[in-house]
Amino acid sequence: MRPNHIAANSTARLAMGFAIALLLATPAAAQQAQKPANQATPADYAYLAQRGDTLIGVAARLLIKPADWVTLQKKNRIADPRRLVPGSVILIPVHLLRMSPLSAEVVSVRGDAKDGAGSPLKPGQTLGESTALATGRDGFVTLRLKDGSLLTIQNDSRAELVAVREQPALGLIQSIFRLVRGRTEALVAKLRPGSRFEVNSELAVAGVRGTLFRTGAGEAAFQSEVLEGNVVLAGKDPASAVALAAGQGSRVDQTGVPSAPVALLPPPVITPEQLLQERLVLRVRFPALPGALAYRAQLALDRDFQQVIAQDVFKGSEAKFNEIADGAYFVRVRGVDALGLEGKDAVAALTMKARPEPPFTQSPQNKGKVRATQVEFAWGINPDAARYRLELSDLENFSSTVERVDTDKGAHVSKQIPFGKYYWRIRSIKTIAGSDDLGPWSDTQSFDLRPPPAAPEPPTEGAGKLGFGWSGEPGQKFEFQFARDDGFKSLLADQKLEEAKALMERPNPGIYFVRIRATDPDGFVGPFTKAQRIEIINRVTDLGGATLNTGFGTPVLTQ
Repeated sequence: MRPNHIAANSTARLAMGFAIALLLATPAAAQQAQKPANQATPADYAYLAQRGDTLIGVAARLLIKPADWVTLQKKNRIADPRRLVPGSVILIPVHLLRMSPLSAEVVSVRGDAKDGAGSPLKPGQTLGESTALATGRDGFVTLRLKDGSLLTIQNDSRAELVAVREQPALGLIQSIFRLVRGRTEALVAKLRPGSRFEVNSELAVAGVRGTLFRTGAGEAAFQSEVLEGNVVLAGKDPASAVALAAGQGSRVDQTGVPSAPVALLPPPVITPEQLLQERLVLRVRFPALPGALAYRAQLALDRDFQQVIAQDVFKGSEAKFNEIADGAYFVRVRGVDALGLEGKDAVAALTMKARPEPPFTQSPQNKGKVRATQVEFAWGINPDAARYRLELSDLENFSSTVERVDTDKGAHVSKQIPFGKYYWRIRSIKTIAGSDDLGPWSDTQSFDLRPPPAAPEPPTEGAGKLGFGWSGEPGQKFEFQFARDDGFKSLLADQKLEEAKALMERPNPGIYFVRIRATDPDGFVGPFTKAQRIEIINRVTDLGGATLNTGFGTPVLTQ
């Protein structure tokens, strides 16, 4: 028949750098002398005596040294060790119990995670007592114990699996970890009375009885944050121990005294529109939390965050991660207060779909003007794209489109469309096994489509001068060019004008080219008009130089 056990009210007596003792407060326990500070006080297991039990028999069955029945007799003030009253409580110091070694299983590994010998850790590997563990900047490792408890050693941490042991007859499990530097997160199964789960450092120790909690250790401090259940945190002096309930945290500095429990910061707010990420830099923004000096953000493949692939601490209220492959992820963010305590988690599932990347847009310029009847679109070539999809709309939300086209080119000329404001966007399309893989849209671009500048009217001639005129808009300024070639390399006139007209000396007979462009009052510089060809021919003049109306010699303006 398996022995029963009971748990009485408990108080905590803790020791620096080794273990937390959960001492059952029974009348016999209350009479025990306190151990000196800095010395471990082992937990007592409350054994419920069964019919036919003797103290000698209990010691032979459960203790490392059967002769320690004498210690139990003194501790519990038992008059006759050969006769135990059924149902009576026998307090057994846990350190006297015969324990069998267990191992911890590596359930997940990400990045740089090694044992004390420098060998990379692998899922499925078992680790025994006294195993050192180290993670790099991108490293995470999660261990699972026999009772189902999980301990995640986060990035840039150093830890040691000090002890993992079991008392099979009683079902007790002891798991003790030392955190030298960095952070851990533990999800602890409900423990039997007498079992313990601890994370300690040189400064303090955190012990639990079935909870979800975190610890952090550095050269100057040790801290604990409780998300579920309860934790007892103590420094050098067990009398200074503080009990932490869910939603509380405390910090032990080099004085060895835990700070008073403080409420953890509330979780940040992650808004739903961020749950689809379509750019190469994954960005999660959240309103700033009062009292938060920084934020820790983590990205994982699973909701339990046993497979963390990236994490960092950010000063501002935006988390950013690079080089994240397309796929489904979970993100969690927490605030960090002035004590360095990390608050409650905001957790959200998100999808990364940033590939194939949208091409870089070239023209028309965003928020610019186009003076034409058709719009020339141009963009960069993405080597991953088989083709591109362009959408043009007169509505910013693209609820309807003016034009939608697929092309494998890097440019497209629109159909003729009315003048007005327009929006456009473009995406890359990749072909995978005959199916289209549509990338995200580019940022929406806008432009104003306005009438093109009017072409110069046929020139007028008089007194050795050529005059040109064209229509313009109020407030516009103009640039007038007159050249020997249609590339306007050999300029005969390049005038900056306040009015829609130009006057120049009449050139020698020959073929020439003319063009203009307008600058709007807001500084927008429009395109040059299409070059127009002018033929200057010989003329007949009177003695004053005026052209005679002979039907010959008038300049000819052609397109």
